[in-house]
Amino acid sequence: MLLSTDQLFSRNMEFADALRYNLEKVHGEVVAKTLNILSDNLMINAQSLSVCRRECAAFHEDEGKVLTVPTSV
Repeated sequence: MLLSTDQLFSRNMEFADALRYNLEKVHGEVVAKTLNILSDNLMINAQSLSVCRRECAAFHEDEGKVLTVPTSV
């Protein structure tokens, strides 16, 4: 389910980088690191990418279906 803050920014993605929160606290350390790597490679703001991820996760109602990081190789 989308939080009200996420709903606001998902409708106004051009302002999503103004939303500041601790990525590690919201997504966990491994996913936050992955978001930062992806944002660097895509040359977009990590906060915007995080909002997109949270919106997709809410749509699927399971964050694990949106971005999974293998725990073992």
